[in-house]
Amino acid sequence: TKLHLVLKDTKQILRLIEKEKKHDKLLKNINDKIAKINKIVSLNLSLIIEQDQVILESLENKIKESIKVLNK
Repeated sequence: TKLHLVLKDTKQILRLIEKEKKHDKLLKNINDKIAKINKIVSLNLSLIIEQDQVILESLENKIKESIKVLNK
C-alpha cells in the first residue's frame, strides 16, 4: 500500500539522517584534532624561532668580540 511505502521511505530517510549525524560527529572530531595539531605545530615553530634568535644574537656577539680583538 501507499502508506507502507511512505513508512518505508521515512525509515530510510531517518537512517540516512542518523548516518549524516555520525559523519558530522566524526568530522567535528577530526577538525578538533587538526586544530590541536596546528596549535602544537605553531608552538613548536615559535620555540624554534626563539631558539634561532638566541643563537643569532650569540653569534652576533661573538663576531663583535672577534672584531674588537682583531682591531686591537
